[in-house]
Amino acid sequence: MNGGEFLYITKKCLSLLLALFLCIIIFTAPTAQCQDSSGTTTAVKRNLETCYDAVLHAETASANISSLIVILNDASELLSKAELANAAGDYAVANSYASQSQNVLNGFAEKASTLQQAAITENSQHSTSMILTLFVSLIVFLCGLSAWFILNRQKMNLTHGALHQYKTSILIVMTAVSLLVASPALQPLLVYPQTDNLTEFYMFGPNCDTEYPSNIIANQNFRLYLGITNYLDSSVYYIIQLKFRDQTQSAPSSFNHTSSNLPSLSDLTIFVAKDSTEELPLDISFQYTISEDLTLLSMHNITVNGFSLDANDTTIAWDEEKTGFYGNIFFELWIYNTSTNSFQYHERYLSLWLKMNP
Repeated sequence: MNGGEFLYITKKCLSLLLALFLCIIIFTAPTAQCQDSSGTTTAVKRNLETCYDAVLHAETASANISSLIVILNDASELLSKAELANAAGDYAVANSYASQSQNVLNGFAEKASTLQQAAITENSQHSTSMILTLFVSLIVFLCGLSAWFILNRQKMNLTHGALHQYKTSILIVMTAVSLLVASPALQPLLVYPQTDNLTEFYMFGPNCDTEYPSNIIANQNFRLYLGITNYLDSSVYYIIQLKFRDQTQSAPSSFNHTSSNLPSLSDLTIFVAKDSTEELPLDISFQYTISEDLTLLSMHNITVNGFSLDANDTTIAWDEEKTGFYGNIFFELWIYNTSTNSFQYHERYLSLWLKMNP
């Protein structure tokens, strides 16, 4: 082999190696991007759990956590968008939203700790004030009681006769004054009517009322509002799982208190403070095709807030009895359990049946 042939073979080998290297980069880039997106969203979820724990500690100290809930829901909204983008296969956008969500939570623990310490200090000062109030109230009562005993034992004469007649009135007045002074300290002991510890999960239609869409065509957009009112003992971390099925697939059961075994198309995250309500607007449309003989509807995608979710696994047969194709979009409510550090089905769901027309 002469020098020219060796140089030619060397160039060919280098070209093949370079082409192979470029192919590896091209075909592994989406996978790496996907992994980066998944890792970032997981990190956000863990951070949210830590932040939620900080909120509960601040709330236990009677801190005003409304500003913290606003921050958590700002981060949750971005995380929900990241989840939708990830489900739609748009990993770059998912990664961007997840990173933005993470940035919103920067410094959250310090803010929660500051509110908690301020509440502890305020509670300590309040307790001291209440003790002083009760002490003053006790002194007033004892003064009245002492006056009653003195007047009760006082011999009748012209000077004290009039006062002796009003000894009971004086005791009543002094007792009333002592109770008035002590009222701020006694108020926390009063028992107020209690509401049931529960979560309200509701849905409104496009006009924020109970008129819901029932007949749709492919790509027709409509809006739903999902609302959560929290009557539990503390602020709560919820997720809403979005699912879709035909008439034969698994549905949640109110009787058995079980969720559907279908996978969630995407999760929506939301935090709700105690005795508060939060709402989520959803813009939804369906992409599907119907066979030429009008016997089978094939789902392609469900678009939610601009993100296209894969629903290719679902086909819907023509319903002879109802004369149409019927699909069921439903939303399951899951609640974060601080004891197990995981979500559990909260035994609440919302369901909407749709007649899907050609």
